[in-house]
Amino acid sequence: TPLTKGFSGLLALPPKKKVKRTACINCGRCVAACPIGLMPAQLYRLVDHGEYEGAMNNSLMDCKECGSCAFVCPAHLPLVHMFKTGKKLGRKK
Repeated sequence: TPLTKGFSGLLALPPKKKVKRTACINCGRCVAACPIGLMPAQLYRLVDHGEYEGAMNNSLMDCKECGSCAFVCPAHLPLVHMFKTGKKLGRKK
C-alpha cells in the first residue's frame, strides 16, 4: 500500500530474532514462577517423551497456560505449547 497524506505515521520493526532453544538446565525458575505451584520442567519432560499419562497424573490439567514459566525460562523452552499438546494427546488416551 502506498503512503498517502492520510497516514499519521509509519511503524518500522526490526526483523524477528530467532531464539535458540537449549536443553532444560534445571534452574527451577519455572517452578518459582508458576502461580499454581506445578513442576513445569517435569511436565515438559514427561510430555516431550510421550508419557502423557504420567503428565496427567502430575496435574498437567491444572495448568492454566498463563506462560509465566515460559517467560522466565533461560533455555527458551516452548513450555506452554508442550503443555497444550500434552493435554490434547492425554485426553485422547
